[in-house]
Amino acid sequence: MKLESLLKTPDAVRQAKEAQKGWHWALEILVFVLLFVVCTFGEILIILPFELVLFMGNQRYLSALESDDMEYLMEVTSEIITGDVAVLLSLFATFVMLVLVLLFCKLIQKRKMSSLGFIRQSCIKEYLKGILFGFLL
Repeated sequence: MKLESLLKTPDAVRQAKEAQKGWHWALEILVFVLLFVVCTFGEILIILPFELVLFMGNQRYLSALESDDMEYLMEVTSEIITGDVAVLLSLFATFVMLVLVLLFCKLIQKRKMSSLGFIRQSCIKEYLKGILFGFLL
């Protein structure tokens, strides 16, 4: 596979550039920051109740709170937030954030899904390339 074919601009990106349906660049940045903050806050609201259950249901964490040993408390907290359940919660919340961004692009910006990279033509090949590049990164 040639490097040029890997670096070729995808049709969806080319079509989005040609459409030229954007706001002023400063407004685009402001909207991005606002959307990022709203989605991040939404992620926190999704994760928080589940994390409270994780922490309050963990006997080691509760005993670490009672012991006033900050080092032990930080160790137990680190174990909880890097555990499988917490990581799955984080992935789920990130998925919700992705859906919110896609809804924003579709409903507010009135963009076609093809301008966001969702195309039927050779989609499996394109997603496999994306997975490969993500793995390499």
